Amino acid sequence: MRLVKDKIAGDIVSARRVNVSQGQNMAVADYIVWLALGKSNFDTGDVVTGDLEVINVATSGIIEAVKGKGTSFRSLIKTSNQSMRIDRQRVVGKPDVLGLFREFKSEKKPLTLAARVTGHVKSAFPNGPPNDRKMLSSKHLSESKEPINVIVVGDTDILQDMLWVEVQDLMGSKLLAPFANNGDFVLSALDNLAGSQDLISLRARSRSSRPFELVKEIRQAAEFRYRKKEQELKGKLSEITEKLNKLLTRGQAKENFEINSKQKKAIDSFREEMFEIRRELRSVQHALREDIESLDSWLKFLNIGGIPLLIGVGLMIVFVSGRFQKRQKA
Repeated sequence: MRLVKDKIAGDIVSARRVNVSQGQNMAVADYIVWLALGKSNFDTGDVVTGDLEVINVATSGIIEAVKGKGTSFRSLIKTSNQSMRIDRQRVVGKPDVLGLFREFKSEKKPLTLAARVTGHVKSAFPNGPPNDRKMLSSKHLSESKEPINVIVVGDTDILQDMLWVEVQDLMGSKLLAPFANNGDFVLSALDNLAGSQDLISLRARSRSSRPFELVKEIRQAAEFRYRKKEQELKGKLSEITEKLNKLLTRGQAKENFEINSKQKKAIDSFREEMFEIRRELRSVQHALREDIESLDSWLKFLNIGGIPLLIGVGLMIVFVSGRFQKRQKA
């Protein structure tokens, strides 16, 4: 097993929504290295992760199996198939959240964020302990006597409060209200590694965070189109700005310098194009809202009115059928 050097796991499916500053404006975007992982990301056959519902991670490292080491490697928590490795430097300081989203290219395979490693392991010092450690141990083991049972997690911030608990003030005391299973996962792992599994099933409680995957897919598809158009607009704006700067630089030495009609026409043309693109962006956002609102209305109808309506139709059928049978007997 090894931790992939200088790489962070990115996942477009599990990405969490964050606020992003764009000059004087604020935008909401999927931050592909902050992940909200659900049932499909967990090994449901393992006692530690089998009952978990939601795990939130932030800039998690990637764990890989190493062949030929004689151990067994089992992924406990992994990303979706729509994932990619991201250079660590891109999330240091003030990361470009929108740039990461725009430039996302799926590697079409999941990445392991937490794993269980079992089996016999060999010593890193097969020829005996280092010279400065020989006095600390009377007997050196070149291989473990018993198989190891280790759980490795790629995210060091998994227990950070912001990822899994909401801190509330109750009459001067702090009350922690969990909204994810990060704490359950750690406690279950410790119980398992300590050899006690009696309370593990009680710690994996379901959470209220159950996103509608179809709604998310509709929103992300529209947002991809939006971000692409936005990038095109920024590129054209940068290009015309550069041309204007060159034009003004050349004209600084000339007295009463003015932009000629051809240059003015080019600028006006760009402004018209920019207006059209902005209108198209508004259309995409409007279409997105309509799709989600329409889907939301159908979901509310099915959840609130669909079942009662189905029961009512069933009772009506039973009632009519009963009366018909009575008439036949009469």
